[in-house]
Amino acid sequence: LFRSIASNFPTVLAALAARLLVGLGVGEGDAWDAIRALMRGAVANLDSDTPARALTGPIARGDADTVRRHLAALGEQPEMLALYRGLSRIALEIARDGGTSEDALETIDEMLKR
Repeated sequence: LFRSIASNFPTVLAALAARLLVGLGVGEGDAWDAIRALMRGAVANLDSDTPARALTGPIARGDADTVRRHLAALGEQPEMLALYRGLSRIALEIARDGGTSEDALETIDEMLKR
């Protein structure tokens, strides 16, 4: 199971991210260039630190406004919305370990439950 999660799902997540970018009008090649760069950065962060310190993005920052916008943008895509909510709940746990403001994380957690 851990092999599937660690080796297969990053590819699945990259494909989903590419689908979102292409849906916004970004060319497929440019979308993949952007995604590869982001994923290289994420792996580099993990190579040098713990998940709690390597995590970036709106949940790590406690940025509820960005999470709210993401949820709204995915409102028409129920499978993507469910995936975003599920992964975000796990990111909340990691962000707590990283010292993100508990108040901010509570706000985000409430939004994810709706």
